[in-house]
Amino acid sequence: MILDHIANAGLYTELGERLATALDFLKKDAYSREPGRYDIDGNSVYALVQHNDNPANSLEYWEAHQRYIDVHYIFEGAERLGYAHLSQMAVTQPYDQEEDYLLLKGNGSFFELQEGSFAIFYPEDVHMPGLSAVEGKPFKKVVVKVLIESA
Repeated sequence: MILDHIANAGLYTELGERLATALDFLKKDAYSREPGRYDIDGNSVYALVQHNDNPANSLEYWEAHQRYIDVHYIFEGAERLGYAHLSQMAVTQPYDQEEDYLLLKGNGSFFELQEGSFAIFYPEDVHMPGLSAVEGKPFKKVVVKVLIESA
């Protein structure tokens, strides 16, 4: 997992062309977006803009992805997220290849993703998104899905 402020996004462009495209999109476009899917580079890089008007205080599931890297970016408010390494979790539901998610259970750490900050989750980075940083306070975010580039 990588956690940083969008002002430092240029530090991560060497991690791959698609990831660089995702971070560039966040620096330029995310603020004016309404909820929905936005194709940046077809299914290789696309954004899901979410306005979470009623965030949860707790969830019972953790998720991970195998085909896509997640870049979570908060453009208004703050979100509480959970993080754990895949090796620390137990699978609760088999991998859904079509939707690219694996549901898990276990214990992890929690942190706040503040406005203007992003987190990058790789396949081994289990995460729990959608939690309220401040009870009942809404937030707006973009999740950019980045297809993993083959070597």
